[in-house]
Amino acid sequence: MAVDLLHQRAVRLWSPSSLAPARQARDGDQRIPVDFTGLALLITWVGALQIMLDKGKDLDWFDSPSIVALAVIAVIGFIPS
Repeated sequence: MAVDLLHQRAVRLWSPSSLAPARQARDGDQRIPVDFTGLALLITWVGALQIMLDKGKDLDWFDSPSIVALAVIAVIGFIPS
């Protein structure tokens, strides 16, 4: 009995319909504006950090000017807008 209840809750929790945001049609719905500055900084931060971590070992970490530049870009991209 308890296993069935847990299974039902798990299925409801992880079903695709529960993962989608709840949206109700309303008159006068307005679109939520996108923070393009924040999005650009997030992409820059994650990209620079990922490249820095991937290439760091091959380029001898902070002895390489490329890694230092990527680290500076990652820090600037991490600063909240």
